[in-house]
Amino acid sequence: MERLVSQRSDGEANQLLAEAVSGTTDGHYPAALEKLDAVISRWPAFAEAYNQRAIVHFLANQYDRSIADCQAALRLNPSHFGAMAGLGHGHAHAGRLTEALACYEAALAIHPDLDCIRVGSEQIQMLLQRSSVEGGSRSALQDVFPAEHI
Repeated sequence: MERLVSQRSDGEANQLLAEAVSGTTDGHYPAALEKLDAVISRWPAFAEAYNQRAIVHFLANQYDRSIADCQAALRLNPSHFGAMAGLGHGHAHAGRLTEALACYEAALAIHPDLDCIRVGSEQIQMLLQRSSVEGGSRSALQDVFPAEHI
């Protein structure tokens, strides 16, 4: 299923995407963003390019940009469970727990075997039960979703 989400028939688009993912993995976010911007500019209907750019923005703590790219990926591919989970991560780290929970539940509806998302969903439910956390306790959220595990 994950291969279907990221497949693109154009070899050049796939190559640039692979280079961007490699740059992201190595922590070279500006170079990865440059490649992803190029892919999106040339192939604006390539949902996975938006999803990968969302990941880079998330790792750079740019949650609103990450959210916007996840939303773009989902407009192009409503079944993109990675983008839906990423949307939840962005909302969680921005302190919007109710929105995060809705995204995680939607991701689980698409791909019920996402154990880390199920655990995160359960933890957010517990946090929401503590009414004082609704405003967005950053330390509690980072215990639930440390950036290095995304």
